[in-house]
Amino acid sequence: MVRINAKGRERTTRRSIGLALCSLLVLLAPGGCDKASTARPEAATTPETQPSASAGAEAASASKKANDAVDPQRAKTLIWGTIADNPTEAADKAGEWTRFLEYVVDNLGSYGIEDSKLVFCHSPGEMADWMRDGKVDLFDESPFAAYLVNQIGHVDEPLLNRWKNGNEKFGSVIFASAKGGIDSLDDLLGKMVVFRGDTSTTQYFLPKAFLVEKGYTLVEKNKPSDPVGANEVGYYFAWSSRDKQVEDVMDGLAAAGGNSDEFVEQLLGHTGKRGGSARHPRKGTPQAQKSDLRIIARVPGVLRRLVTVRKDLDPELKDALKQMMLHMHETPEGRAVLATFGPASRFTVADTPKVAYAGISDKGALVEAEVEKFSKLR
Repeated sequence: MVRINAKGRERTTRRSIGLALCSLLVLLAPGGCDKASTARPEAATTPETQPSASAGAEAASASKKANDAVDPQRAKTLIWGTIADNPTEAADKAGEWTRFLEYVVDNLGSYGIEDSKLVFCHSPGEMADWMRDGKVDLFDESPFAAYLVNQIGHVDEPLLNRWKNGNEKFGSVIFASAKGGIDSLDDLLGKMVVFRGDTSTTQYFLPKAFLVEKGYTLVEKNKPSDPVGANEVGYYFAWSSRDKQVEDVMDGLAAAGGNSDEFVEQLLGHTGKRGGSARHPRKGTPQAQKSDLRIIARVPGVLRRLVTVRKDLDPELKDALKQMMLHMHETPEGRAVLATFGPASRFTVADTPKVAYAGISDKGALVEAEVEKFSKLR
């Protein structure tokens, strides 16, 4: 958990050791997930009976009032949520959020905000539950994950788009090793593809949807060595940083991988600030370069990073948050904070479903199957 307190500037970051899942307000201790496994980690919280979609907003409002009555400090605290599949990802996100959370407290004191926190969930279903129960106020994730939370819980609404690495949008690339003999999508038949994780927008959903729409049959596998039928394309999840898909392809574990165009074209092969944040290339081995890869398909982009908000958050506070973020890039202090936040360059309006979820919500049965899947993982 990262916690910023306006009075004492208290900062605490609790990090688990080994592969663990994130529960509300803390990172749980290791919970049975093996680093060698490519299966989705088991949920760390116990699912509860959920209200129907039509009852979602009403239930959220009632839960929020009950929580505030029990804990008066809750009304003075803004809680932001995001997804983290492993402790490394959680630690990366915690580090980049620290100054932004301070900035929120500094600028919203007149609205009674004294504290701001970042919490991690394991899955979209968990986040939908927490927003319904009033335990999380805002959600920050890429469009696919944000759409899942919205469709499962029906208690949040899109607000803004956070630009990262200078990009308003990002798309996907399906890539292979330049020397691996894969020259076209048809060459993937009977082969394995590696994706990052099952809530990723550009490193799973977009490339998978692209292949399915092209007529290919994709079948999820548990590990790279699983057999793949001659008329299908197998895929597995790396459950790691963006570098892992490239490494698996270069090592021959997978014939191809899905990643963001931003990563492959801007960050791959670089270190430090130019290489971007949340990078974990394998130590002791030269990092792959863009020239080592062959791009065999490109998938059109979607918004870079969505901020959504509980529908029943105080309207004045909601508007103050929106205006604060929209104008951050206009001041030296705001730009300095944004530079540590991703890095981000600015926020822009994305407060309608049509704008926020473009490129995701129009995938019909493909995305609805994902919503149904995550609705059950709660």
